[in-house]
Amino acid sequence: QYSGSLAYYGQALQIYQALGELDYAATMQHLLADGLGTIGQFPEAWRHLQPALGYWRTDWNPRRHYGALMTASVLSRRPGAPESVLW
Repeated sequence: QYSGSLAYYGQALQIYQALGELDYAATMQHLLADGLGTIGQFPEAWRHLQPALGYWRTDWNPRRHYGALMTASVLSRRPGAPESVLW
């Protein structure tokens, strides 16, 4: 069910990166992280979320940053979430 959307998000990420659209690329990273977290692939979710959070640390977009921070909050609340301390 989610794998189809994750594949499209991955394709969109590659396109946005190739175009140099960093804000949209960060959004795709966030959406990938959210989907991966939903299906329990937590380390992979953090691998995608960290670049998005890092991007919005320097290029402020409140709406998008809020969504990524909410995803980080959900991911870090799972038991034994060591990835959250790395960010």
